[in-house]
Amino acid sequence: IGPAYSLGQGISCLRYKRIDCALLDMTLHDELVFELADALAERGVPIVFLSAQSLNIAPQRHRGCRLVHKPFSTHSLILAIQAAIAERRALAARRPALRRDASP
Repeated sequence: IGPAYSLGQGISCLRYKRIDCALLDMTLHDELVFELADALAERGVPIVFLSAQSLNIAPQRHRGCRLVHKPFSTHSLILAIQAAIAERRALAARRPALRRDASP
């Protein structure tokens, strides 16, 4: 899905049922993408940010996301995508167990 060249195009991509992982440049045409990141996070989509900047400009809620610094290699990008997806799957696998443990 994509690429999206603006925040609006990125938000319109959300109509697709399944997004395995989102690669987001932190700025698109001088717009920060954290509104889109919020919408993706609400859907449980793992996010990898791409930027020459640090995650310090991101809201606290997104600072745990993966960051691949520009310029980047294909190898480093693939590793970040694999790690983000693996983390999301591990979290999803733990959630049912956490709910069972919390039951009366």
